[in-house]
Amino acid sequence: NEIINFTNEVKILGVIVDNKLKFKAQTVNICKKVNSKAFQLAKSLYLFTDKFRPNLFKIFIQPHFDYCSTLIQYLPDKTNRDRLDNCFAKTVRRILKINIYNLAIKEQYELLKEHNILPLQYRLFFRFCTFVFNIKKNNNSSLCSKLHKNNPTNRHGYSLPKANTNFEHFSFIYISLKLLNEFIDERLEKQDSILNFKKFLHINIITLFLKSQIFWMKPP
Repeated sequence: NEIINFTNEVKILGVIVDNKLKFKAQTVNICKKVNSKAFQLAKSLYLFTDKFRPNLFKIFIQPHFDYCSTLIQYLPDKTNRDRLDNCFAKTVRRILKINIYNLAIKEQYELLKEHNILPLQYRLFFRFCTFVFNIKKNNNSSLCSKLHKNNPTNRHGYSLPKANTNFEHFSFIYISLKLLNEFIDERLEKQDSILNFKKFLHINIITLFLKSQIFWMKPP
């Protein structure tokens, strides 16, 4: 008989979920953590060689952008997307001494690939692809049962669920099935290791990203 008060946001497993699912507070929290770590690292960069600095970025910075990144894969507020992009670019400049501000994503990729680091949007897309592939590969979740192959017209196709509203076209299931239809062929389904799939993504990340503009389209 205890009354549970309503709240505008709550922190669950390190993720701040707000009542409108805009994830503004989560975005701000990510940027604060990243800026704090980057500031501390920048003061001691003289202790490390240029060759080792990308490792610092991967160890201390990248995990903050990766954690639960499927939740921020699609952010409805452009301000939050820009905040994350600017935070990423600022950190790259601080630690790697590479300026990617105001550059097209392909140009960012060319500058960062030497260090085996993906631009933020490519990284989010890469993580989403890996997440979907793991669900399909492990075949041990209730969600996986919805990703079944039942399209007789296409040997490698997956049937899309009926979308009654425009919003459902942007659901996880709908987008994931489109992703599977677009990229997972018989060769990938037979891969024994997720590592091989990651290598495939790294090699083809630009093509895959450009073919998947639906991830960054706003719902009507």
